[in-house]
Amino acid sequence: MAKCPYNSSSEYCEIEVQLEVAKVAENEAAETFHEMDAEIRRLLQRIELLEKTLQQYNIPIPEVED
Repeated sequence: MAKCPYNSSSEYCEIEVQLEVAKVAENEAAETFHEMDAEIRRLLQRIELLEKTLQQYNIPIPEVED
């Protein structure tokens, strides 16, 4: 492994290692976000379908607490 260009006495660049770790964490977070976003969209579609069905049969939609 080449010496660190930022600190010639170091065998490896701690800052470059930290950057790579941050990149991996960012990629994992983005992947998780996209999975959760897809699930939320799927659940919202299901809610809309259920609400439409309730309205067709004049069944009141219960209020929910925040």
